[in-house]
Amino acid sequence: MEPAVALEWEGEWASYSFSLSPDGGTLIGVCPNPDSPGQDKALRISMTRRPVERVAAARIVPPFVCGETGKELRRIEAEQDPKTRTALADTLVERWKKSGTPLVERGSREGISCCTFIYNGPAREVALAGVMNGFSPEKDFLSRVAGTDLFFISQEYPSDARLEYMLAVDGRMILDPSNPRTMAYGRGVNSEAAMPAYRTPPEIEPDTKSVKGATEEFLVESKQPGLGRNVTVYLPTGYADGTERYPVLYLNDAFGALKFGRIVTILDNLIARKTVPPLIVVLVPSVKDRIAEYSMNPAFEGYFVNELVPAVDKRYRTLQSPAYRGIGGISAGATAALSLSIRNPDIFGKCMAQSTATRLIPLIQLARTGPARPLSVYFDVGSFESDFNGRDLVDSTRRLRDALRAHGCTVRYREVNEGHGWANWRARTRDALSFLFGGALERAVNR
Repeated sequence: MEPAVALEWEGEWASYSFSLSPDGGTLIGVCPNPDSPGQDKALRISMTRRPVERVAAARIVPPFVCGETGKELRRIEAEQDPKTRTALADTLVERWKKSGTPLVERGSREGISCCTFIYNGPAREVALAGVMNGFSPEKDFLSRVAGTDLFFISQEYPSDARLEYMLAVDGRMILDPSNPRTMAYGRGVNSEAAMPAYRTPPEIEPDTKSVKGATEEFLVESKQPGLGRNVTVYLPTGYADGTERYPVLYLNDAFGALKFGRIVTILDNLIARKTVPPLIVVLVPSVKDRIAEYSMNPAFEGYFVNELVPAVDKRYRTLQSPAYRGIGGISAGATAALSLSIRNPDIFGKCMAQSTATRLIPLIQLARTGPARPLSVYFDVGSFESDFNGRDLVDSTRRLRDALRAHGCTVRYREVNEGHGWANWRARTRDALSFLFGGALERAVNR
C-alpha cells in the first residue's frame, strides 16, 4: 500500500477526504461548507485495516453441494483449458436437462432429499426465489462454476416436499429454463419441483368412471350496494331426478377453486368413490376488493348470512341445519370462512380453512373469545409458509387450532411440505371434505 492513497471530493454542504496510511489507519474527514447554517465543526472518523491473517481466516466457506452433483462440478473445475471447461459445462447441462432438473439425489439423512438448481447462461448474479425462502430474490444466490456460465445451488428438503420457485437472473424473475414443469396460480406461473416421495393426488384428474355432477350460476342480489354477485353451484349427480335434501358447502374464491383448484373434478371423483356423500357446493366469488371483503368485513359477512344463505336454501334442496352446512376458503378466503363460522355457529357447523393468511391477530383473538362452540374445523398449512410475505402462517394456524380446541371445537390439523398455492390446497380437498362431510353424515329425505 502506497503511503499517500487519498481521495477528496466536494458536496453541496461539505468537502470530504479519505486517506489510508501505511500502518493501516484510515481517516475520513468531513469539512463543512462555511456557508452552511449551523455547520461549524469538522468531523474525523477513524477505522482500522484488518491484518492479512484475519482476512485469510475469514474466507468464505465453499458452497454446499449435493454429493453426486458435486463430483460432476469438480471435474469441470479441474479442467485447465477454458474452452474445454466451457464445453464440458455445456455438455453436462444438456445431459441434466434430459434427465430432469432440478437434480434430486439422496440427502444427508433418512427422509431428506438433496436438490440442486442450475442456470447456464451469461449473468452477474442468479438467485433462487421460491416457497423455501418467501420468494425473495435476495437470499439464496447461486454459485458460479469458475470459468463458466454455469450457476448452481444445492439445498436439502423433506423427501415428500413439492416446491414452486423462480430464478432471479440479474434481478429479473424468470421460469427455470432447464425445468419444463410449471404450476399456474392466480397471477402467473411458477416452475415446479417434486421430491421423490411426493405423490400427486389421483382425484384431481378426470375419471371416466365418475358420473359427473352439474354446475349452474345464479345471481344473488343484495340490498347493500355493490355486494350482489353471481355464484356457481355444483349439484351432485341425481339431484335433478330426486327429492332428497343435501349437505351444502360454501367456498370462497370461486374463480380460483374452479380453474386452479379443480373442485368440480374432485367432487365428481370423491362422490363416485363414496369418499364423501353427495353434496351441494356453492362457489362464491369476491367482487371489487377481495382482501377488503375477506378481512372480517361486517358488510360482506352480513350479505353472506342474511342474503346469500337464505337465497340458496330457498332455491335448492339443502339440509338447513348447521350440522349439514359448511364454509371454506384459502388464504384470505380462509380468514373470511373462519370469521363467518365462529361468529355464526347457528348458521355454520363446519369450516375448512387452508393457509389462513390475513387478519391473523384479530382472528386468533376472536377464536379465543365467547362460549364453547359445536364447530368442526379442518386446518392445513404448508411448512414453507412460515415465511409468507413476512408472516408465519404455520405459527398462526397452530394458535388458531389451539384456541378453537379450547372452545370445544373438533379440529383436524395438517402440516404438509408445500407452499402457498392451489396445487397444495387442491391436494388437501379430499382430506378436508372427508373429515367434514364423510363418516356418519347421511342425507336426509325431504319430508
